[in-house]
Amino acid sequence: AARERPLGLLHASQVAVLVRIAAQILEAHLGAARRRVHTLHAALQWFTCMASVPSSLQDCEWREPIVAHEWSSHTLVLFDVFVVLLQAISPAGFAELASEFSSLGCLLSLLLFDYRLLFERPSAAGTLLEHVSVASPADAAAF
Repeated sequence: AARERPLGLLHASQVAVLVRIAAQILEAHLGAARRRVHTLHAALQWFTCMASVPSSLQDCEWREPIVAHEWSSHTLVLFDVFVVLLQAISPAGFAELASEFSSLGCLLSLLLFDYRLLFERPSAAGTLLEHVSVASPADAAAF
């Protein structure tokens, strides 16, 4: 019987290598782009398409800041490719990959809880949650 080949001509092992490469590039980006957001006004600065926020807005500092990262159009495209690659891996294949590449589960949890990314790519939350539930069930439950 022929083995199923996700993404056309690529074998599952080739997709796993591509996931690993994309994950390493995303990890490198996220390390330098992490931001802690303490106020609504600061969060609204993410959205350049919005009109300026009125200065009369009563803004107070949040007790617990949210964590987000700076995302450019280039890094969002890389993230989109990463999600497509994740979707091509079976749950069993992903569990094996996550056990071999220990930081993969941490990366997916970090992406799942990145509020700005979830605003930019809400459709990716399901894929991230599905894979986080394999790699880090506690984080999936917390989400």
